Amino acid sequence: FIFLAADAARGRLIKPQLSFHHASRVPVYATSLIYTGRADPVRDVDLDGVLFADMPWMLLGEGRIQELRQNLQRDWPYAYSDLDRLYALGMDSYAVLPYLQRLGAGGGRFSGVTSQLTLDPEGRVQRRPLWARFSKGTPRLIDAAPPDAGQFRLDLPGG
Repeated sequence: FIFLAADAARGRLIKPQLSFHHASRVPVYATSLIYTGRADPVRDVDLDGVLFADMPWMLLGEGRIQELRQNLQRDWPYAYSDLDRLYALGMDSYAVLPYLQRLGAGGGRFSGVTSQLTLDPEGRVQRRPLWARFSKGTPRLIDAAPPDAGQFRLDLPGG
């Protein structure tokens, strides 16, 4: 595989070069920076086939998360910028606080806008991002999104 350490602008330049040099069948992985958070199929078609992990806040274009994102960012000057992911992180940080003790004791998971959050045995927050692949210039989820993504809900085992 090839790890593409690039943002969207640089990735659009590099990925076609990989295909040109007969690496079109080699899987290409990138960080979340490869996706700007704004659908741009005309420009992002050059990223087709690139796999990356990102948060539901950036990848889900419908449902509760999209509605929440649009309402909160209506007048925010940094919407659809590099700060978007930090905004989501702040939302989850605030939302998960009341549940941390129960989350650690019960081994459950918290559904937020950044991902499904859990606590490991050392008390560190772990997140499970969604995986997507560019197809026709648009990120398409590889796995189905959790149905409760962005609901700010704690799910404990057995209940």
